[in-house]
Parts: sequence; structure tokens; C-alpha cells
Amino acid sequence: MTRNVASSRIGLSVTGEYPHPGGVYTLAAVPRLALFLLTIWLCAVVAGCGGGNREFANPRGTVEVGEGEWFTLAFTINPGVGYDWELVGRRSTDVVRYGGRTVGAGEPETAGGSATSHFAFEATARGIRRVIFLHRYRGRVVERRVISVRVT
Repeated sequence: MTRNVASSRIGLSVTGEYPHPGGVYTLAAVPRLALFLLTIWLCAVVAGCGGGNREFANPRGTVEVGEGEWFTLAFTINPGVGYDWELVGRRSTDVVRYGGRTVGAGEPETAGGSATSHFAFEATARGIRRVIFLHRYRGRVVERRVISVRVT
């Protein structure tokens, strides 16, 4: 068997096989990877997996959503300084169902920087429901915000 020294030094192969720590990587795996990525993308777009929810950033007044739709009310917070938002009152009603809270960091490199607090809800039936939030600074209430959710 003759070996091409120049091509093996730079990782090229006439056969389409490339060495890697887990064995030999072949170009035949590329179509499978593309199919896998296409499947993930279709799931996200068509079925609503991972990103089909509507988000309302720093909402005020009334937000309108469709029945059966998941949505988030997102507020800017700065936990390092002491700013936070809290959901108060009944979390779930006949119109909306509370789905939980997550916090997404802003810039990971910025110590003490702002973040976003996401409050998830499902619109379970048509109607209007008020959702009440308290904006706190080091435990003290600095704002009370009432958001009306209209489900159509």
C-alpha cells in the first residue's frame, strides 16, 4: 500500500476517510449530520419546539395572545445590584396558567450586569386576566405593574 505523505500530514485523504480520536471519520457521515440538523430545525419551526413562544419585553398595559398559546412576560433585572421582579397574586386562573420563571444572563463577561427574568404562561381559555408584578430594589417595592392578558 502506497501512502501519500504530503496529504496525510495535512489530514487529507484520497479515500474520503479522516482520522479522529474516536476512529475514522468518513464523508458518509456528512449527509446523516445534515439530515439530523434539518430535523431539529423543522421541529423548532413547525412543531414549536424551542422558540415558538411569544415574548413581551418589559410589558405595560395589555398584551394579546391566542388561546392555547404559550407566552412569556420578560423583565430586565439586575440581581447584583438588587433589582428584581416578582409575580404576586393568583398565578393560575381559568384564563392563563403560570408555567414558571427562568432567568437569562445578559453578557456573561460582565460582572454585576443586567439579566432578563422570563415569566412563562399558557393561555388556556378566552377572556381577560390581570397579572400583577412588583418591581423590587433590595427588597423594597419601587413599582407595581398590572398587565392585562387578553386571550382571543
